[in-house]
Amino acid sequence: SNLTIPFNVSHISTSSENVLIVVHDDTGHDETTGALNPRGILQATLVSDNSSVKFSQWRVAGTAGGEANIDSTRGPYNEGGLYAERVGWHLPGFKDDSWSGTGSQLNFTGADIKFYRTVIPLR
Repeated sequence: SNLTIPFNVSHISTSSENVLIVVHDDTGHDETTGALNPRGILQATLVSDNSSVKFSQWRVAGTAGGEANIDSTRGPYNEGGLYAERVGWHLPGFKDDSWSGTGSQLNFTGADIKFYRTVIPLR
C-alpha cells in the first residue's frame, strides 16, 4: 500500500539540519514463502513544497557487516537497521558487563525505542 505523511512546516527547521528516522518492523511476517514476498520499505521519496526546506541526504542503516552477516546462526531476518541490532546487542555472548541494571522499570513516555537484555536458563 501507499502512505503519504505530511509534516507541518513548524516542525521543520530551515536554519539547521533535520533528521527523519523511519522504523519499520516485519514482526509476524510469514516465513514459509518469505523469499517471494518483499520486505521493508520498497520506495520512499522526500519532497518539499517549501523552497527553503531541502533534503540533502538519505541514508539506509542496514545490518552490521552488510552481506557478511554477523549472526550466521539465525540469519539476516534476525537483524534490522537499529543501532543495537547492527552492533549485536541481541546476540548471545555480547559483552554487557558495563551496562547498569534497570530492575522492572519498563514504563516510559513519548516516542522511544529501548533495549533490554536478560539471561534465562533453559532446562
